Amino acid sequence: MEQRRVLRAGLCLWGLALPLCAAPSTENKTVRLRAVGIELARISPMTVKVMATEVDRLLAVAGARVEWRWAAPGTETAPDELCVVFLDSPGRGSAAEQPVLGTTATGGSGSPPLIWISWPNVVHTLGFRDDSPLDTFFVKRSLGVALGRVVAHELVHALAPEVPHGSGLMAAGILPVALRRPRLALDEESAARFSAAARSWQRWGGPPPQADRQARARPAGARPADAGMATLP
Repeated sequence: MEQRRVLRAGLCLWGLALPLCAAPSTENKTVRLRAVGIELARISPMTVKVMATEVDRLLAVAGARVEWRWAAPGTETAPDELCVVFLDSPGRGSAAEQPVLGTTATGGSGSPPLIWISWPNVVHTLGFRDDSPLDTFFVKRSLGVALGRVVAHELVHALAPEVPHGSGLMAAGILPVALRRPRLALDEESAARFSAAARSWQRWGGPPPQADRQARARPAGARPADAGMATLP
């Protein structure tokens, strides 16, 4: 009798533990996006590492991570790779004309989108001048966080162009304070739309068919048709 009770208790404990053991790993639910970084600007390895970490932190709410590889200008990218070009020039605009931090050209006819990030404008937005020393730990980390936020903003535009500008990470103009504040987040609605877009991208191995994109899109006229841009108001 005692042996039967022990056996019954053991089976009950095993039954309680079974759901925990059988629970699927959250790692299997993560969408892994591939990005190619084209460095036209000279960015320190530490800043690049911090940037990648910040991008993953911001996109984690959407269940996405980005795997980076770095390539020389002119490198041909695969259909399932997002190309992010880090420019060494300010691009269009000036400090008085809302300098552009990043811009995205969404792909047409099945071509992947292309992202440009203006490294000088990111540096200037944080208050550093061209002759400012950028080799200290604090500066490298600050620039990496800011760069990651601009890149994450543009990645959302690249894969989910139907996401409108809103608040937090997806604000129409990324203010200097937003690049410096301890935490910045992707809002829930934008995260849900980006998650669906990222999973569609992964499912199709690149830009999804037009019908699939239209299924996720907002009604016509919900947002301007031009590419999303992170600017400094």
